[in-house]
Amino acid sequence: MGFWQIVLYLSDLIHAGHKWQRQNIIGTNSERAFKLSVFQIVGCLLAGWFVYKNPSGVSDTAIDYLLSSLSIITGFFFAVILLSYDQFNKIEVPDRGATEEEKIKVLKSINFLKKYNALSCYAILLAIIVIFMLIGTLLFGQKTDIDEDFEVASSLENVALFPTLCFYALVAWRFLMIYFWFFRKME
Repeated sequence: MGFWQIVLYLSDLIHAGHKWQRQNIIGTNSERAFKLSVFQIVGCLLAGWFVYKNPSGVSDTAIDYLLSSLSIITGFFFAVILLSYDQFNKIEVPDRGATEEEKIKVLKSINFLKKYNALSCYAILLAIIVIFMLIGTLLFGQKTDIDEDFEVASSLENVALFPTLCFYALVAWRFLMIYFWFFRKME
């Protein structure tokens, strides 16, 4: 399996996860005008607040606990997805003589399992991303404190490109790590 094929599968998974977050079982609801949900806005605010209030980042002990819990949850979701796939194969498609109520019941069952599998796989993907981000945070060795390790330039001539890029990369890294962790919990 090539790299681009994996990227294609992951983009399909992300698309299905986003689609089924906003769709009901029957598929009759309309598109929302505002794409972000209240949970996503709260997740952004909490992640931003966390990065602002904890300039030294997440402690090693907290990272160890998060890694353990995310690994256990990811393993649990893998097992449940296999069980739900078995249930999906047991659903019998009604014949032409079936009533509309039976057809709707089967459609709801199929769509429920599709939604459950798509959202579970999406949660696993987010958990794996957070696991890699946490491992990357542990690999830095010493903690990087935003307040102590970076200075605010007094003029435009004093701005150094590399430390500025490192600062923004570190803030973005911490923000996304916390946001994905909150987002995975809220969905």
